[in-house]
Amino acid sequence: MASEALAREARWAVRLASLALLLWLASRLRTSLLTLVLSSVLAVLLSPLADWVSRKAGGRRGVGASVAVGACLAAVAVAARLLAGPLGREVARLAALAPVYARLAAQHLAELEARGGPFGQDLGLTRLVTSAAVAAVERVVGGSVAVGSHAYVVVLVPVLAFFLLKDGPQLGRAVEVWLPLPWRGAAAQAVRGMVWAVHRYLVGLLWIAAFTWLVLWVGLWRLAMPNPLGWSALVAAAETVPYLGPLFALVTLGTTAFARGVHTGVAVVLLLLAVRGAVDAVVAPLVFRNLLRLHPVVVVGSVLVGAELFGVLGAFLAAPTATAVATLLRSLGGTHATTAA
Repeated sequence: MASEALAREARWAVRLASLALLLWLASRLRTSLLTLVLSSVLAVLLSPLADWVSRKAGGRRGVGASVAVGACLAAVAVAARLLAGPLGREVARLAALAPVYARLAAQHLAELEARGGPFGQDLGLTRLVTSAAVAAVERVVGGSVAVGSHAYVVVLVPVLAFFLLKDGPQLGRAVEVWLPLPWRGAAAQAVRGMVWAVHRYLVGLLWIAAFTWLVLWVGLWRLAMPNPLGWSALVAAAETVPYLGPLFALVTLGTTAFARGVHTGVAVVLLLLAVRGAVDAVVAPLVFRNLLRLHPVVVVGSVLVGAELFGVLGAFLAAPTATAVATLLRSLGGTHATTAA
């Protein structure tokens, strides 16, 4: 008994050490991993179109991959063109009002210092707030420079997605060679289940985002909110992050709406709640069909870990990654149980 308990504890220690090693490697290689994950996600999303074009082209997978990636890039270009105008006007308006806001903030800070008493020569309230603002600006600029230095990811993702679509079967067979013979059937079945689950989940997210974008665009336009197209796009993107995304949308858009008046704020909050209710009650059940089968704690935890390791994109990809891993484990477990029986 003692030897069995010791062996069990040793196995758990090895598993925990392996998990810690994987997390450490992920943190060190996060840019490379993120590029591969984004490329795989794009390939999974485009695979139906690529397969259809390949069949029409006589089985030439290169043609299907080229058409699928080209259609995706064209859709991104059209969306960027639609959003660039409204977002650019809104950013220009905010930049023009920045000096006015700065003067008002300085006046209010001076009034607060006069009412609340001095903080000391080196610890005035104005100095503290100014230091915090400068630190925030430096952090934003530094983050922007870091993102710009990794802009090659934007180029690599469609390139890698093209090769994954074109040479996917060959790559799968090359990986299969390295697996033990009894594992090959189980691994192939598990990977097929994982790809199916991720594809369905991502397509479902696209439907939810499109529904949210359209309904909010019309609603915000009717409520005379500034830049309804940009705000609806932001909220639609936030909807792809489970649980935390709707809260972010409610705080950001709701705060902006209340700044324009109580009636506008209440109307926008009710609109957001109505859209969220429609998504939870109608759209999500139709597109997912209980696909996730993950506890909310697991989903939220995966979002937090993804954001910590990979930033904003990690938060977006956390739920599909958790879905893929869970589906892979279920498939492997079901296959092993069938084999044992």
